[in-house]
Amino acid sequence: MSLFSFRNIFAKSSVSSNKFYINKFRAKNRNAAISIKNAPYEEVVEESRRIAPLVSKVLRSIHIKIANEKISKLELQSHVIDKLEEYNLIPSMAGYLGFPASIAISVDSELVHNIPDNTVISPGALVTVEIGASSNTAYASQAWSFFALPVDQKKRNLYKAAKLALDNALKQVRDGSPLGNIGYSIQATIEEKGYNVVREYCGYGMGNERIQEPQILGYGQREAGPAMRAGQIFNIHVLATEGKRAITINTDGWGVKSKDGRTSIALSAMVLVEPKGYVLLSDIEI
Repeated sequence: MSLFSFRNIFAKSSVSSNKFYINKFRAKNRNAAISIKNAPYEEVVEESRRIAPLVSKVLRSIHIKIANEKISKLELQSHVIDKLEEYNLIPSMAGYLGFPASIAISVDSELVHNIPDNTVISPGALVTVEIGASSNTAYASQAWSFFALPVDQKKRNLYKAAKLALDNALKQVRDGSPLGNIGYSIQATIEEKGYNVVREYCGYGMGNERIQEPQILGYGQREAGPAMRAGQIFNIHVLATEGKRAITINTDGWGVKSKDGRTSIALSAMVLVEPKGYVLLSDIEI
């Protein structure tokens, strides 16, 4: 299992800031995990409705900073943590399964799970930020990609394709519909636009656990797979590359990037399955 996506088997300027935050939130995350695991599922769902939009608000504040400021990955992480604390949320990625940071920040060829460091985000970069957060009753997670100005048209086109794929995937969500319809929709949209879907990572279910079954692939066959059930919470991911779909993992064992060095993108959203459709929990107009 990976940090933000299922692994598909089916002192702001200081690097020490990562360790500081992990130590700061270790006990809070441990206690929150126990509390959420034991919470009635109905309460988890209602709290997810409340906090998922808050994570989207934090992402929206990132958009403004990346577009208008010269900022390092570590400084951006500190900004995110400050905003989460304003909403009384805990950065649930801090130390999760050994992850050595509190959020993940990936730039250009980097896809997901890259560890924040002192690297300053360059003008024109495509920046993906993954945020996991919790209260003591539920989890909320979302990844989104942003542009550091000036915007490159090729990167803008990749973003448009990924956003369209996410929109199309959400339209497949309803009680009784096969999960494969989500993956088929994502793959068809991305490939039609001339890009490739990354297959080694995918979306997942959420609830009493931060990451739980089912796996929600970004590719697949229409009308295949188990049926969605009303009341399930999904975190649907679009993970794509501008070039070939092959990826490589950094020597730190966490950061994922495209093998050919072409630009990568990750967009995700939380959604609640309904009898005749879905309720979008995350904001996707960021």
